Amino acid sequence: MSDFLQEASSQIIAGIGLIIAALMAVLCNEVKKVVEKFFSNLQKRNDADTCVEGVEQKHPELHGAEKYEKCEEYLCEMLDEKGLASTEIERTMLIEAAVHRMNAKKEKAVKKAEKAAENKPDGAEVV
Repeated sequence: MSDFLQEASSQIIAGIGLIIAALMAVLCNEVKKVVEKFFSNLQKRNDADTCVEGVEQKHPELHGAEKYEKCEEYLCEMLDEKGLASTEIERTMLIEAAVHRMNAKKEKAVKKAEKAAENKPDGAEVV
């Protein structure tokens, strides 16, 4: 009888090990998907920032819709080169968020310069 119990317990342990291995494989696959999506979204955000700042510098003559279209064109090219799919609404949101971040940086720099100008002693120049 003890041989039977010993054999049964080894089979049960092997089965539990198999179930745990299968669950770990599924869990690892799901974690991989989440991580890939995170880095894909991060890459898209960085590319949008690059496009917005690049269009701002390279095409100062463009305004409004023309500037947006040029930025979207560059963003599409960058994402296509990296094999990252995107929808029109996603690109719109990426560009709008990048513009917001860029404007916030400019605003912060202006406030910093104004604060420095307020704190300078009379007759001193701000560099």
